[in-house]
Amino acid sequence: MARLSPSHASAGPLPPDSPRSPTAAPRKLPRVRRGRVFVGVAVKGGIVSGVRSFRRATGARIAMVEIYVRFGAPFPWRALHRVTSTGARPLMQWNPRGSPLARIAAGGYDTYLRHYAVSVRRFGRRVVLSFGHEMNGTWNPWGAGHVRPPVFVAAWRRIHHIFTRAGARNVTWSWDPSHVGELPRPWWPGRRYVDKIGIDGYQRPGNTFAHIFAARLASIRHFTSKPVYIAETSVAPSPDQARQIIGLFHGVQRFHLSGFVWFDINRLRTWRLEGRPAAVRAFRRAVARTTR
Repeated sequence: MARLSPSHASAGPLPPDSPRSPTAAPRKLPRVRRGRVFVGVAVKGGIVSGVRSFRRATGARIAMVEIYVRFGAPFPWRALHRVTSTGARPLMQWNPRGSPLARIAAGGYDTYLRHYAVSVRRFGRRVVLSFGHEMNGTWNPWGAGHVRPPVFVAAWRRIHHIFTRAGARNVTWSWDPSHVGELPRPWWPGRRYVDKIGIDGYQRPGNTFAHIFAARLASIRHFTSKPVYIAETSVAPSPDQARQIIGLFHGVQRFHLSGFVWFDINRLRTWRLEGRPAAVRAFRRAVARTTR
């Protein structure tokens, strides 16, 4: 699983234009606009049971399931087959904890990478692969303050090159910065090496979608037109949770994103949706009008 980051813990101070305080009485929910938004989920424990639980609660067709795997570990055949058995596409967060990026960039893991790439190719199904997510933050050993951006870029490109030579054409390369931390531009591997962009960001009480994502989206769209989605997100419980959930769907549409992956795991905060009737009802309303 991913280590905690400030994305999970705090989204910064409440903005001056926040529509209400965390303790204000709930208001009538806005109407859900029609549109097209894919919904994915990250679950803890049993993949199949977790996806079924979230699908029953929300009514969503789950398009993507996010799993966390360690760079250096064997290819997770069983986990990926469990994901595809649900009808969803796997999103693998492949994190180099304990594997120095400089060594990856210098070729020290080439044998491992060649074997891994062959396994991906043999798996056959489309796999979304994100290496070293939230690299622009300081909370992971492969990120800002620990590694210089050119080293990250060199490692990413070497991995991409080995996969290409191995014929692993079923990989969709997803570059996933955080909504907080350093500006992501120096960490960008280049348009030839990335297929899509996933941003991580979480809403706590009082936040809005724009407060969390607008600035980061604007900075990214200055240097690439690659498609963007939200690779990790959730909304913390509060009297306004239902409104924020509808705002999440609206924000995806307003900022021309393709969808989001809901982090349905209780870690530091109660991010899990199940068991929160008002939030579940809001999610189901939004799903009924927006999901593919």
